[in-house]
Formats: sequence, C-alpha cells, structure tokens
Amino acid sequence: MFGPDQGQYGADEYIDSNKGDAGEALQALGGAAFVLATVPRADLQSDLVKGLRPNGELIVLEGSDPIQVTGHALSEGRLSVSGWYSGVAQDSEDTLNFAVLKDIRPIIETFPLEQAEDAWQHQPKANLRIVLKTQAE
Repeated sequence: MFGPDQGQYGADEYIDSNKGDAGEALQALGGAAFVLATVPRADLQSDLVKGLRPNGELIVLEGSDPIQVTGHALSEGRLSVSGWYSGVAQDSEDTLNFAVLKDIRPIIETFPLEQAEDAWQHQPKANLRIVLKTQAE
C-alpha cells in the first residue's frame, strides 16, 4: 500500500489509492484528524471518510458527484464533511508557505519545443510538471 518513494515528495506516509482502499489504509495508521481532498472523484472522497478518526474532518475542494457516507457513520464518529472554495490569493500564499516549511519542490520534466506533441501525449501519465524549452534557454 505504501509507495517505495514515499519520502520523495516530502510525505511522512504515502498511500496509493490505486492499490487499495485509502480509508482503510488511513485507519491502519491510526486514522486522520483532518483530510484535505483535492481529488475530484467522489468514490475516493467517500473512502477517505472511512479513514477519519473520531471528531475527524474531511474538507472537499473539488468534485461534482455525490459523496457516499451514511448518517450513522457521521454521527457515530462525530465526523464532519464540508467544502471549501479555493483559488483565492491567500490560499496560494498558504500553499507556498507550507511548501517552504516542508521543503517541497516540484518535479519538472522538460521537452524541447519541437517535441511539444510528445510532451502533450506524455502529460496524462506524468506525476510532475512538464515544461517546454525554447532555443534561447
């Protein structure tokens, strides 16, 4: 469940939701007090609710499909699920401050401008930022 390069991105723990139930993995770690769900997939957001510890909170930033969670699960664990509109300047500043605090740096893959089509085709598989270089660089 845990990736071989879990520390590569500055994470203390890493859970690959493609390899199992992320909520169950969070519970195996003791449960999460807070989860910021940036993925727009309702099925993954629903799994994350199961990973909250008592009094835990899931904040959803994105998504249009309904999250599946029972009232019993919410009340039994005293859990809360809410949304947050992001994209304001203060959110960007907070994100950059957190990146500095945790020494998080982007992983960048570069392509020459002449290979723009290759970069575009590679982009869905990339877990990084793709940059096109011009001759002047």
